[in-house]
Amino acid sequence: MTGRRVSCGVGTERRNFSLVQHAVVRGASKALCGETIQLVVIGDWQVPFMPSVASACEECVRLLAGRSES
Repeated sequence: MTGRRVSCGVGTERRNFSLVQHAVVRGASKALCGETIQLVVIGDWQVPFMPSVASACEECVRLLAGRSES
């Protein structure tokens, strides 16, 4: 994932309203998986996407891993 700026966005699962962390390329309004998200921004800092956390979107993790391999 060298050189890629991937931030964190959150979405909610409709069935249980839990927060899910999605990967978002800077400047995009949707996550890599296509989910509409709300960016997590604190001041000028955007929270980075952490694929290892339990709440990470499995599809975003898979797509991000595919990007770093190519």
